[in-house]
Amino acid sequence: MPRAVLCLLLAASLHAQVQCSLKCRRDPCEYRMGEPIEIELAFTSSQPGRYSFYRGGSDFTLDEIRIAPSEGVVDPLRAWSYGMSYCGGWGSLDRTPPAEPVVVPLELTERRRFDRPGLYRLAYLTRRTVDKKTAENLDVPTNEVELRILPVTPEWQAAELASILSEMETSKTIASHRLRLLGSEAAAREMARRLRGEDHLTGNELRRGLASTPHPAAAREEMERLLADPDFPVTTDFVLALAFLSVDPSLPEEEFLQERAREHVRLMQSLASLVAVKRGRARAVTADLAVNAPGFARAAKLELLLELFNDLPVSPQLAWLQTNWRQVGDPRWLPILRHISTLPASEPDWQSASRRAWALRRWYELDPAGARPAVLAEIADASSRVAARELTFLRDQTLPEIEPDLVAALKTAQPGGGRDRAAALIERYATRDVLPEVQPILEEMLPGRDCEPVAVLLAYVLRVDPDNGVPLLDRALTSSDGMPGGCRIPALDKLGRLRPDLPGVEKHALAALDDPDPAVVVAAAHWLGSFGSAAAEPVLWSHLEQALAKPAVSPTNRFPEQAFVTGLLYALSWNMDEARLKRLAALSAGRPWDYDATSRLASVNRNPPTIYISWDDSATRYYIASYSTDSLDYFKRKIRTLPKGTAIAWGKDIAPVTEAEFKLLDDLSQWATAQGYALPRFK
Repeated sequence: MPRAVLCLLLAASLHAQVQCSLKCRRDPCEYRMGEPIEIELAFTSSQPGRYSFYRGGSDFTLDEIRIAPSEGVVDPLRAWSYGMSYCGGWGSLDRTPPAEPVVVPLELTERRRFDRPGLYRLAYLTRRTVDKKTAENLDVPTNEVELRILPVTPEWQAAELASILSEMETSKTIASHRLRLLGSEAAAREMARRLRGEDHLTGNELRRGLASTPHPAAAREEMERLLADPDFPVTTDFVLALAFLSVDPSLPEEEFLQERAREHVRLMQSLASLVAVKRGRARAVTADLAVNAPGFARAAKLELLLELFNDLPVSPQLAWLQTNWRQVGDPRWLPILRHISTLPASEPDWQSASRRAWALRRWYELDPAGARPAVLAEIADASSRVAARELTFLRDQTLPEIEPDLVAALKTAQPGGGRDRAAALIERYATRDVLPEVQPILEEMLPGRDCEPVAVLLAYVLRVDPDNGVPLLDRALTSSDGMPGGCRIPALDKLGRLRPDLPGVEKHALAALDDPDPAVVVAAAHWLGSFGSAAAEPVLWSHLEQALAKPAVSPTNRFPEQAFVTGLLYALSWNMDEARLKRLAALSAGRPWDYDATSRLASVNRNPPTIYISWDDSATRYYIASYSTDSLDYFKRKIRTLPKGTAIAWGKDIAPVTEAEFKLLDDLSQWATAQGYALPRFK
């Protein structure tokens, strides 16, 4: 039998085992132009357990839409999708379908816009079915349905717009979606006026709406008018949408992307001149974006921000204090930092609380003596909404003067945020003096499911009294009255990240590799790679080889094995040299993670180990040989796994700004040289 005929017969056999029916969710299937068109795909299978179905509705790669006639039917987001990539389905991968069909609700108007009324025939060729035996997507055709698109009048569009705008008060995201699909010129202008950067989800809907409107000229005209409006704030979403509308969407993809990028740069560079015509909050928001334009001098940026900072919304204020501080840090911020630090400590939203925390931190960096009383008061205040992780920056090892307040908060706090906060601050700052009060609370919590504070308080006991802490750790992780099974995963992770060198933790991580729960095995393997000693390496190799010798439940369900590979590849305490990588590549051949090992092996002899440093996060992060950490001590420990005499290179993208950052690089070079490595001084 010819191979082509055999393939056709096989495909027909698979289609007989998987069926997909297309149904319109309105009967009769009639919609006006501009209304959301709701349909559904219903999957059934004659072989339960063999197939899985993607539920996601937004992936452009999963469905081929077939509409006849095609005249007057437009893909409204064709240019919007340029440069985007999709990996499989969006959402969860369902398991064995039940007796009832697996129903996937879709909105046709996400993918097609009808610009003419009439009767259309609609069908799909869907690739949402996955054969578990081969891990391949199948092409499954649907039936055909008739869809009638009704004409609209200006009066109907005006009434629909009024309904949408009234809904904006109670449900912005849903109303913005309806506005995006309406398709009238008034809707296009309204979307432009509402693109003020006040809500991320709404902003994304409005940007998509402006990108797909049938009235781009009207939308662009309205946006250009708003640029000069003194009371309209120009935001990132606004500039991105205007750059999109300024380019011909019929251009080929690469040319369209290049033109859009050039237009975005031009608009950003023009913002500086617009700041002068804005006023109040609109001026502050526009300036916040303008100072990020290429070529904006640091001194001018600092002056403008200092002038307008208090008029900015909380979110951009937090961004400047947290991730963008390196660009503008200066003692002239002190009055602003003091002001923010005196705002109410119980502010309801997390961004305001985080802004307060970062203001305290930056104040402390610029003026440690002046900020210290305010920081101590914040730590001791049990009513504060500032998270414990944002208050661990003090240089003190312990704070005996406020530990009574922390213990009192632990005793009275309810499970959840208050107890978690008190426990974390005790772990960070408390001395051994309060152990007699803390340990009984910990032991009382052990039979429960309050995983986070139990793990944190275990770390505290192990720090201040290891001889007493190790038996308590054994009880917590192994005995019947200790932590429930579900708590062992976060406990191992939390203990490792807080105090990776604590005695007794690695023993439990090694034992957890034999746990019957795959999730516990995965957590333990990741912990041993990230924090374990060199003694963990042979154990991970052994468990990987044993696991691969057993048949898998399915080709895509090998999470423990992949965790063993990850633990070996991204380890702290050993170097994945050529011999180790060859061994791992041989074991990984044909596995889903084969690329990780083979790509590392291909580059191990071609490129020297390279150091990268990220300064933009709240904490400096160090990278070398696929290992990353925010601890300089751990980074040095990783470097010491390399053979003596190894040449180490600096990454090209390292961009120090402050004197302290330049000094860190110089100190690291001198340290590496003293250890026997060839790391040149940073230039």
